[in-house]
Amino acid sequence: MIVLKQPYLEDNNVCCDFYENGIKRTFFVKINSDLKIDYKIMDSFVFSIVFYAILKNHDIKIEGAISNSFNEILLNVIVPSLCQFLRKKNININVDKIIKNKTKSKDSCICINDFCVDTFVVLNKIEKINYLVYIDTNIIKKDSNKFIPKFEKFCKEFNYHSIVVENNFNDVLIIDKPYQKINRLFCYLASLFFFQGQISQFYVNFNANDKILSLLNCIDKPKIVKLDISNSLNRIEKIKNVNKEKKSYSYLNECKKSKDKMCGKCDNLLKLDFFGNIANYNKIYNMETYKKQKNHCIAFLLRNGSNYPYLYDYYINNCSKNLKPYLINVKKNITDKKLNIGLVYLDVLNFGDMVIYDNTKYLVKLVLKNLKIKKYNIVSIDIGDYNSRNYKVAEEIIQNNNKIYANDSDFIREWKNSKNYNYYLKNESPKLKDLDLIIFVGGGLIKYSNQLYITMMIDEITKYAENNRIPVIFNGVGIEGYDENDEVCKFLKNAINRKSVVAITTRDDIETLNTKYLTNKNIYTSLTFDSAIFSQETYDIKRNDDSETIALGVIRSNIYEEYGSKIDEDKLLEFYKQTIEKLRKQKIKFKLFTNGGISDFKFIVKLKDYMQENDDFYNNVESTPCNAYDLVKKISNFKLVISCRLHGSIIAYSLGIPTIGLVWNHKQILFSKMIKQESNFIQTKDFNANYIIKKINENISGGVKVDLTSQKEKAYNELEISIIKAINININLKVKLNTV
Repeated sequence: MIVLKQPYLEDNNVCCDFYENGIKRTFFVKINSDLKIDYKIMDSFVFSIVFYAILKNHDIKIEGAISNSFNEILLNVIVPSLCQFLRKKNININVDKIIKNKTKSKDSCICINDFCVDTFVVLNKIEKINYLVYIDTNIIKKDSNKFIPKFEKFCKEFNYHSIVVENNFNDVLIIDKPYQKINRLFCYLASLFFFQGQISQFYVNFNANDKILSLLNCIDKPKIVKLDISNSLNRIEKIKNVNKEKKSYSYLNECKKSKDKMCGKCDNLLKLDFFGNIANYNKIYNMETYKKQKNHCIAFLLRNGSNYPYLYDYYINNCSKNLKPYLINVKKNITDKKLNIGLVYLDVLNFGDMVIYDNTKYLVKLVLKNLKIKKYNIVSIDIGDYNSRNYKVAEEIIQNNNKIYANDSDFIREWKNSKNYNYYLKNESPKLKDLDLIIFVGGGLIKYSNQLYITMMIDEITKYAENNRIPVIFNGVGIEGYDENDEVCKFLKNAINRKSVVAITTRDDIETLNTKYLTNKNIYTSLTFDSAIFSQETYDIKRNDDSETIALGVIRSNIYEEYGSKIDEDKLLEFYKQTIEKLRKQKIKFKLFTNGGISDFKFIVKLKDYMQENDDFYNNVESTPCNAYDLVKKISNFKLVISCRLHGSIIAYSLGIPTIGLVWNHKQILFSKMIKQESNFIQTKDFNANYIIKKINENISGGVKVDLTSQKEKAYNELEISIIKAINININLKVKLNTV
């Protein structure tokens, strides 16, 4: 069940709380426009969530009002069509109030998200436009608003009314990968419903599933008109169209590079030059640099004609003889070959794992830059748990594998017949093709006693890598135990000792790795630090020094018992209850928080009921993070972080924020030893409110001053050493890298 609450204003922005099976999230909308918005009509919020609700099989309860025209298409068109498209059963929608639409204007509006070629084609094609609108549905990410000043300046210069809508609709709805693009479309279009009655017609240009786009034809208030610019004109026709549009002369942002650093490897300027109007774009492009590099650009096109057919035919017929000597020379300095790197990560809706991924990606790019490797491509390979992704896999595929793997041992056969494995075969394993290097980004990977799918994925990928001569690196991984008599442990040991494995660096138990697991003496090993210690640099986030609020982290209630502790759910609830009561008594500001896991948040719901609190209890709950950046940003706003999850502590540590760990896994103890703060990581025998309050007061008064320079140097150096070893192997095997 999803319950949408009545919208409200907060700091002149529109907010709408909603509860998904008791878990609270908040829609946030910032609108900059000269139009008056009736935010109490909830059409936008309902439209943004309806696709998500049907996908997750949730009924919707709307504690507020929607318009009569929207109610009609919602019940008669949108919901039935989406249920059919998703092959889901119909959902129930209950509304407190339905009100009549009021149409006040016949103004039209064009939606603009970038000043690309298509934008100016649209502006040239549509007449009598009063408004332009920019919509950003992903405001929880850095650099999301850099386009807005340029957009507003453009509107002012050419006498358009501007509308800017920023919201977190797409961020706050955690959606399954195959449906993310469709969900983004619904979140994007939802913003337009704020202006029904003010704007009668919106022109939009995007690509989407035909069945989903057909829903637009049913929306008449406001009318949404799909402009199929991408398919109606080819590239050369678009450029010809844009060359006549004076608005593009100062605002076209076709080139993503700095105007003073033209790479000569794109056709942007050649397309404009093709029609003889290139001088009009001297405010955007450096014409002197272009003239010097024009032959270089043409040569690149000649060698990549299949990618640029509309220009290739012209230049090959008219310029090839003159350029032949230059082409011979340019081949010595330009290569299309890139270093293709696969980053293997876990997407399990615990954003600590995604923080590891983002930080490792940041470090990989830094290493490649320092090695002067300019040509590379990073491929993301998700080996997360099926239960977290909840994807569909055809049963006949699984049945087929039942026959193929019938003679394997029990745990191998169980894995090979799982939806998780079959999803991997269909969606992730094809990404391994043509890779030059595979890097497991980190996390608790070398373990056997739980999360079997991780061990099986490691076996699958290292085996593929060995057969295809691709080097593999395990970077900053956790080593969680060893048992020579355990069949899964022996299986894992075999998987990480394959010839494809070049390096394994660990964030904790180097002794167990070297003495128990490894038999392949060619594998480079070292003790390093978790990549997440670079969170400040990766996300460009610093701690809020003015904060007076501490974070009280929670985790799913059964995890302590699962890992051998005697603390059951009731004891854990009582521990948190007493801690909260003492925090309130000492007037210490606090907020409960999670790393993003739904099962973790459910503990907060249970805690609320256990303490017999009303909904005001949620005022002391930090909203669930929407992504890795959001998690780091939330943690940066705390004075002290008490965390059950390891990466809640690591992120806090990376930002210079004191952290106290509530230990359920030995990896937390190992981390505490790495950072020399063992006394701040509390084991279950000391789980009592008085002791926690004592540690809080100690850390608040004393604080921690940590210099991470040496730790960051260690993490960087070990990854660089690993990559150099892998690249040296790979040069001999597959690709000679161009480092010019």
